[in-house]
Amino acid sequence: MYSVLKLSTIFAINCILLQLCSYRYCNKG
Repeated sequence: MYSVLKLSTIFAINCILLQLCSYRYCNKG
């Protein structure tokens, strides 16, 4: 259960970082 929660949290953080990076990339373009 704990490992699933940890994995879910990591996935959520990666998703947020990816959105931020793509947003900045789009702004640069």
